[in-house]
Amino acid sequence: MTDDQGDKPVTHPMWTVGALLSNMAALQAEDEVETDLVSVVVDALPMCDIHKYDLGQPDVPATYDGKTKRGPWAYMCGECFDAKGVGLGTGLGQRLEVRS
Repeated sequence: MTDDQGDKPVTHPMWTVGALLSNMAALQAEDEVETDLVSVVVDALPMCDIHKYDLGQPDVPATYDGKTKRGPWAYMCGECFDAKGVGLGTGLGQRLEVRS
């Protein structure tokens, strides 16, 4: 496929995404990279969004980043995750672990 002048290739965005995903899968298989879909390593823990915005307590560290029962994602402490989170895994949420 080319542009209107017929001289530059045009790449459909979905073709690009498909190629990137295929390449990522190939690299993972090639390097035997293990992915943990329920945790992520961070340099520092953010603050719990629910305590900060809903409860007026801005200094509660979050140990989860996940989708809430309301729909939006939030950084949540364990208490808020248990009450308002929807789970761990792809499309749900991740446990935050501080890099050692």
